[in-house]
Amino acid sequence: MTAFAELCEQALPHLISFLRRQFSNADPHLLESAAVDCLLNYQSKPTQYDPDQLALFPFLRMAARGDLLNALDSQRREERRLVNIDDDYVQQRLPADDGITAVAEFDEWLQQHTDVPRKEILRALYAKLDQTDRQILRLILEGVRETSQFALVMGLENEEAQTQREAVKRAKDRIKKQLRRFGKQL
Repeated sequence: MTAFAELCEQALPHLISFLRRQFSNADPHLLESAAVDCLLNYQSKPTQYDPDQLALFPFLRMAARGDLLNALDSQRREERRLVNIDDDYVQQRLPADDGITAVAEFDEWLQQHTDVPRKEILRALYAKLDQTDRQILRLILEGVRETSQFALVMGLENEEAQTQREAVKRAKDRIKKQLRRFGKQL
């Protein structure tokens, strides 16, 4: 066993335990990653450690803590950029009616809840939708409310009005559900 392997065997559980005590609410995977990163950084740049200033384990704890703080900061920045469309807070602020019903409301919602440009969101979302669902989404974004226009896109123009309403509602609900799922992936 190499000296570094022995160090890892002793230091890794110690560092994870230290980080868990310091950051009890942090994701355990993030804690482990920070501890491992700290050890790998030490192995790749051993000259950054000065034994005259600090013993090895306190140095490693300090480095692991710094790595974790950087990871948490990065995670927070990423979370600020993202929005969970299923959150009650977000749902209450979505435009009324069928979710996003007009282009202006959609743009305003995007500006408030994500930094991702509208064009990028629509391009990625459109790639996941089939042709009919793309047309339905376009009608929703244009603020169209008439069931007959949705039924025409869906090929239901010859069906009874009640059948059209039910099918259009299911389609809109399906699109909204896909939009929510897509929002989680952003």
